[in-house]
Amino acid sequence: MTPVAGLPSPTLTFPETQTLHAIATGTRPNPNDPTTRQHLDSILTKLDANSLAHAVYIACQNGVLDGRRRRHGDHAGFAQHQRAGEEPCEACWAAERRYRGTRRRVRAHAAWQ
Repeated sequence: MTPVAGLPSPTLTFPETQTLHAIATGTRPNPNDPTTRQHLDSILTKLDANSLAHAVYIACQNGVLDGRRRRHGDHAGFAQHQRAGEEPCEACWAAERRYRGTRRRVRAHAAWQ
């Protein structure tokens, strides 16, 4: 996900994303459940949000809750940025450099065979 200027780049786990999606759709999870409470606290911390509504806003601004699957930190994430006409994030640039280096080494090794 490409962070919006001035907002953090969230890295939520799948259960945290599910919990946040439930909040965004109006299905309030049970805050008395210890696991849910842990997810809610983690979401607020990771997104640096003041409330759950603020967390949903930040997540929407950063593409976490827009329904699109986004990959980051690999060649596919880099390609996805390019297809969307975006400047790739630093994690995707680093992964693309690793990918290109590996492909160069594979081609060089194949040439020696």
